[in-house]
Amino acid sequence: MDVVEMFNIVKPYMRQLLEDTNALKMWVSLLIPKIEDGNNFGVAVQEDTLAQIQHVEAEVASYLEQEFQYLVSRGNLIAKVVKYLYVEDYKRAIDELDERTYVSMAIAMHE
Repeated sequence: MDVVEMFNIVKPYMRQLLEDTNALKMWVSLLIPKIEDGNNFGVAVQEDTLAQIQHVEAEVASYLEQEFQYLVSRGNLIAKVVKYLYVEDYKRAIDELDERTYVSMAIAMHE
């Protein structure tokens, strides 16, 4: 399986996760009561939960940005391979980029 296939498999799940985090964020935000008395433990828990949801949202956005950056970088390298046919380093750089992105995605999927 190559990197683009992995992106195509995982991308719909990431988009759904992004939608779910937005819904959760709104739900938790609406449940946070006004601070009226000294008992703020429940509010603190809700704010911590909201922070965790925002962290997940940032990770998903980062993943989606990683796909874009990968495609741009790979496209630039392929253009250089076409322009400089006999420079093996560009061909090797494409392989290295693919491998590095594959490993990075595998790690991200386990998190």
